[in-house]
Amino acid sequence: MRSSFVCCLLISTALHAQLARFVPCMGDQPLRLDTPITLPDGTPVTITQFRFYVGHFAFCRAGKVISRNDAFHLIDASDSSSFFVELDATSAAVGDSISFLFGVDSLT
Repeated sequence: MRSSFVCCLLISTALHAQLARFVPCMGDQPLRLDTPITLPDGTPVTITQFRFYVGHFAFCRAGKVISRNDAFHLIDASDSSSFFVELDATSAAVGDSISFLFGVDSLT
């Protein structure tokens, strides 16, 4: 039986910036560290740590990259302030799509 980890991406507008908010979830619920849960197959699990990187944000318009930021950000489920990544508001305002990389390394 499989369980899924999901991360919702929400973009909000501020005066001079766009914020991407990554919300770690398990299934359709926000992820709660150190809280016992039962998987659909009855297996009990407790997630104690959940970290991943996001980066290489690119804004596109009509299929062409108009702005790219090569920085990476560590999202750590134990630190809700890490859920927010500031994006370039000008590029976000004129772009019609966004792409980014999502990943882990052996230390996360």
